[in-house]
Amino acid sequence: SRIRSITQELKGTSNFEFLGRNTDWVGGIFYINERNRQFGSDFFNAFSFLIGGAPFNTANRFFEFDIDSVAVYSQFDHNITSDLSLIFGFRVTHEIKSADVEYCLTICGVGASFTNAEIIAAGSADMALTQTEFNPKVGLEWQVDEDAMLYFTAANSFKPGGWSLRVNTFADFKNYGPEEAWSYEVGAKTDWFDDTLRANVALFWVDYSDLVTTASTGGGGAGNSVFALFNAGDATV
Repeated sequence: SRIRSITQELKGTSNFEFLGRNTDWVGGIFYINERNRQFGSDFFNAFSFLIGGAPFNTANRFFEFDIDSVAVYSQFDHNITSDLSLIFGFRVTHEIKSADVEYCLTICGVGASFTNAEIIAAGSADMALTQTEFNPKVGLEWQVDEDAMLYFTAANSFKPGGWSLRVNTFADFKNYGPEEAWSYEVGAKTDWFDDTLRANVALFWVDYSDLVTTASTGGGGAGNSVFALFNAGDATV
């Protein structure tokens, strides 16, 4: 495989008064452009020579992915009182990605094969995806005293959609959608014995929507198992 990646980030910080109270701000813009080229082969009976057999090649796959992603983020930490702070932030992500593929079952030029043209003609998948997501974050921090702080946060995040790649026919080549998650955390950070011992504790849970997972979907139209990525539904961790 070969990956070429270009990233740029512009970040700023500030401190100001809002409603008569101190507020810290951090924000910025993050950009990434990535081109990913991969080649993969599937072999069955790879160690059959140990018993006098021979391995055989079932598929060769060539992928090229292009990704352009830009995100704007911002977070405010506002002191409601001298001991209690409100946290509010967000991230807006806009991503464009495309895929160019060539699949050869057995040897390229000998066995059956398909490319973007067959996938698009069949309407089984979109080879260019555009996704825009808004992900907020809120939280509270309570400085109980100089040695103890309690906090709670709730944050939304997402994983972009893409393509299920390990397939055998163009009809099996499909998109999966973005995965979304709300994560919640409550905890305490404490110092003991004149700062000679630090003890932190946290409880967290995550609610997933459209969880992306992998499963075998059976024959896949060519007599071999298809290990497809798909949106399984909701889950809690």
